[in-house]
Amino acid sequence: MMLTKEDVLRNKKPLSEEKMCCIYFLIKKDEIVYIGQTTKGISRVYAHLGDKDFDSYAILGCKEDELNDLEAYYIVEFNPCYNGTPPNNSMFVGKPTMKKRLRIEGRAFNALLEKYQVKIYPKNQLKITEIEAAFKHAQKDGFIYYLPSSMNDWFLAKRRVVKC
Repeated sequence: MMLTKEDVLRNKKPLSEEKMCCIYFLIKKDEIVYIGQTTKGISRVYAHLGDKDFDSYAILGCKEDELNDLEAYYIVEFNPCYNGTPPNNSMFVGKPTMKKRLRIEGRAFNALLEKYQVKIYPKNQLKITEIEAAFKHAQKDGFIYYLPSSMNDWFLAKRRVVKC
């Protein structure tokens, strides 16, 4: 059946100045291979046709201020092969970033993660709430950070109790 001009005009949609924010999932044979975010809607999905191998997609609409957190959550949760580290967000942080932020030496940092069983998520991510809880437990358990005068990085040590 051929459409008339009136049929076409009856189904027209206005162009909107409003942004269409969403998280999109590129899928290849029922595997999520890439997760991205956009404020340009579905056109961003088609931009990946030349650089990613996928056969379908899914979209999750969201608010603009949720983009980074949602994208990070799904990247860590689904660990797609084309994604690297998630964007800056309020839920996860990379191990290297956290070590740098805390200025803590790598062995001490890894020992802390192991002692307090902090889960390391895909893409070498740590859940911010979990790492903060581990540091609070370390302080409560008597661990302190000290900075040797010849070093730039903090070390972790058990506080010595001096009896008088």
